[in-house]
Amino acid sequence: MVLSPDAWTPAMRDPLLRRIAGLFAPLGLAVPLILAPMSVEATLDRGTADPATARPVAGIPAAGGAVPASFRPAPRGAGPGHASTGGAVPVPRMALTLDAVATAAGPSVPAAWSVVALGDPARTVFSSPNQARPTLHLGPGRYEARVTYGAVQAVERFEVAADAPAPQEVRRVVLNAGTLRPVAGLVAGSPPLEGLWTVIVESVPERRAGAVVVSTTARQPVFHLAPGHYRLRFETGQVQAETVARVAPGALTQPRIALRAADITLVSLRGGRPLLGVHWQLFERPRQDRPVADAPLAESAAPRARFVLPGGAYVVRVLADGRWYEQPFSVAPGTVREIPLILP
Repeated sequence: MVLSPDAWTPAMRDPLLRRIAGLFAPLGLAVPLILAPMSVEATLDRGTADPATARPVAGIPAAGGAVPASFRPAPRGAGPGHASTGGAVPVPRMALTLDAVATAAGPSVPAAWSVVALGDPARTVFSSPNQARPTLHLGPGRYEARVTYGAVQAVERFEVAADAPAPQEVRRVVLNAGTLRPVAGLVAGSPPLEGLWTVIVESVPERRAGAVVVSTTARQPVFHLAPGHYRLRFETGQVQAETVARVAPGALTQPRIALRAADITLVSLRGGRPLLGVHWQLFERPRQDRPVADAPLAESAAPRARFVLPGGAYVVRVLADGRWYEQPFSVAPGTVREIPLILP
């Protein structure tokens, strides 16, 4: 059985209309404007009710009335996770140039950079191994810049505000560093030698005396250091020498070590040809008629054995074909030569 609208009583109609309105309201549709003419007890076109005395259904606005906020269409894009402006708001990003200088008035220097976004957890957002004035782009937040210049390190924290006035910024870090460029040779004025360089703290603020700062085997090393006094140790062959150098902010210091040593190469010959499979032992020559020491000063199994020795007198022994051969020799500081051993 189908009931005509005239047969519906308010008790039957009102709950149904409220339920329909509740279903369509989240969709942002103007359902009340459509259903309002049916909210009176009788339709006006049939002349069964007077608009002036029509009684609206509870919860639904009367025809032509103001629509409550709960029934108004939702703005486009509104809802959980959306801004009411109708779209995503772009996050401003600042172009940040990192500038490291040895002193406040000094030029930019290449350095290793790392920028960390401070959060939980912290994360690295930029790194550069050795670059002068790198530029990166950062959004609002708190950051930590870490810079390394040789053995000098610095850390600075900063913040990029959401309303930062300038789209570009230069952040300068003053390292307060100096530079050592040492050279070691056999004698003063001789070419640089290869060997092991070690930089040791002698007297540096906030550093423990005797601490090793850095080591390298570079022929002509460059050390960037905090101001203070350092002990430079150089080792090559059977020679070791040290000197103390002062490092000043922004200054280049070039200490030179003269080893007073000789650079020799030993080779055993038979019939004018070098012998293979030999073993060398080198001793200091004893004074007067004392015997040679039991422990050698240096050894080598190379057919052409190279030694860097302090100037002086020595004895060399070579084992060839199961027999030992011995020969004394002397060298002066600065000597660079080959010493042959002629075997029978």
